[in-house]
Amino acid sequence: MNNTKFQLAGLYGAEGFNWMLHTSNYSLSNPIGKGIFIVDVFGLPVHPAIENLTVGHLVNGFLGLAAVCLPIMIGKLFFENQHAIMEEGTDFFTKGFNKYITSLIGTIYGFVLITEFASLYLRILAETNSGPIPDMNSEGTGFIAMLIMSIALLLCNLGLGLYVAYVRHQLFYEEV
Repeated sequence: MNNTKFQLAGLYGAEGFNWMLHTSNYSLSNPIGKGIFIVDVFGLPVHPAIENLTVGHLVNGFLGLAAVCLPIMIGKLFFENQHAIMEEGTDFFTKGFNKYITSLIGTIYGFVLITEFASLYLRILAETNSGPIPDMNSEGTGFIAMLIMSIALLLCNLGLGLYVAYVRHQLFYEEV
């Protein structure tokens, strides 16, 4: 049990770095709210910890949080309902309230995919005149290459999130 706790703590640390990766990536390419300071918006007293915090930081932080937490939530729902899913198959996802949850999670993850793709595409397009893959430099940043990179990043994020959910499930449900 102690090994699982350390493993979970390490995975949460990795997810924290994953969140910083996503948030910083969004911050470099998303101009929304960059010049609007939180202190001015909410009328807060000036404090060194928050004096340079902008609305853009909060927006990009929430986008990063959605990108990181959604795979963990998907994994948690799967592991909690795995017996029903295995017994009913695809019928589990089309029955009653599960249909709405499945469509909501699919829609949100679709938005995460679009946001991730747009963020990476705009960032690489802004920083280079050529593409991120050396063999394609003569053609510039290609749509397909960026789509493949975005999907690869999201699959890695999904895999890490599912593993965190699995270890969490092992810790809280299997050893009780």
